[in-house]
Amino acid sequence: MPVEQLILIALFVILMLFGGASRADEPVQVIVRMSAILALMYAIFSRPAKLDRATGPVMVGLAAAAFLVAVQLIPLPFSIWSSLSGRELYAQQGSLIGMSKIWRPLTLSPDQTWNALLSLIVPISVVALLTKMHYRQRAEFLPVVLAVVGFSIIVVLARLMSGSGWIALRQSTDGGGSGIFANRNHQALLFVIGLPMLAVWVTGHKPSRMTPWLRWGAAATGALLLIILIPATGSRTGLLLGAAALVMALIFLSDTAKRLLQKVKRRRTRKLLVAGMLFGFIGLIGLTSTLNRAESVQRLMAMDIAGDTRARLFPRVVEMTSAFFPAGAGFGTFNLAFRRFEGLNDLKLTYFNQAHDDFVQIVLEGGLLGTLILAVALGWLAFQMVIAWRSPPNRTATRLARLASVLMILMLGASVVDYPLRTPLMAALFALFAVWLHEPRVRQGPENGKDAALTR
Repeated sequence: MPVEQLILIALFVILMLFGGASRADEPVQVIVRMSAILALMYAIFSRPAKLDRATGPVMVGLAAAAFLVAVQLIPLPFSIWSSLSGRELYAQQGSLIGMSKIWRPLTLSPDQTWNALLSLIVPISVVALLTKMHYRQRAEFLPVVLAVVGFSIIVVLARLMSGSGWIALRQSTDGGGSGIFANRNHQALLFVIGLPMLAVWVTGHKPSRMTPWLRWGAAATGALLLIILIPATGSRTGLLLGAAALVMALIFLSDTAKRLLQKVKRRRTRKLLVAGMLFGFIGLIGLTSTLNRAESVQRLMAMDIAGDTRARLFPRVVEMTSAFFPAGAGFGTFNLAFRRFEGLNDLKLTYFNQAHDDFVQIVLEGGLLGTLILAVALGWLAFQMVIAWRSPPNRTATRLARLASVLMILMLGASVVDYPLRTPLMAALFALFAVWLHEPRVRQGPENGKDAALTR
């Protein structure tokens, strides 16, 4: 196995253990970022590698994001800074205490924006290592991601049974359901994306070291645990996205299921198998819904939109966005800037740390330039997803690209009501999936026997 593959696997292990928190003051961020820096240094100073059609667009997107954040750190004369949208109150207070001659960067909180810039080291290091691999080697990371999902299953089960917290993430407030993350919604999302990945992995060609029955048994066991544990996390978003992920997993399994049913000669037996699977699925849903740990089902049934903090404070977020547009407040400044718009009725013992809508928050913090970059990135990803689903389905690169499109849609869907991509682990996975999404453009034509065995 090449050194770059071993380094990237080691980085994913570190992210699996310590990459589940997005807060800047989380102590484990030191471990995560130092590991990413070391991986990036190896990618830069070892044998040279060129960006190809898969890694090039992803690296360009990350470079654009880094440029946007870095621009916000450039000092500006106070006269220019005070004229930017949303700075009027701060400029008045600054003049009163003699700061009218001090240059300031665009961002309201330079230290938090520096943290946002440093957070990009993780996905950049992942893509930098992937540039040094052949596309066949990149495809071999599907079992690695499944291993991360499997480890999180063990952690959640242990936490639910013992009630003890994950020692690495001291900021976790969601009990056992948050697993290897500080937020149960993020853990639920990891379980959600595990369902389509299992479907693609199990329908691959027969591996040399695993019999078909063992392969299908492992996939079925994993899927069963995921379906049970998604409600156990207590995440309503995870429950809704899990239903969509299950449908996509069944679509990936449809061709294989048809071939298996065709081997069953007797029509009556075939109908019994289909009916058994249907009743088994309904029974599984009913069992999951009645579990005491299925907190997300209870929260979904008792959901009060008007009383939900995120829905109640969303008008404040829209007001903030309008006040700071088009300059933007600066990345990482939401928590500090929100206090200016927070009403007395909004005060609680806890604080509103993020907008809980990453698309709106990018517009709020990044301003017009951030909005343009976001629109271009989403448009480009949509274009690549169309290419993936129009490419020949008999190639492993196409299968991974289609899988990546589903996984990225699920992650972006979760970002509408939360901020999963701000965690190092999810950012690294999104970067890997983005490279997979671009793989069909790497080469044309049918794969040979060696290439067809990528999912082994």
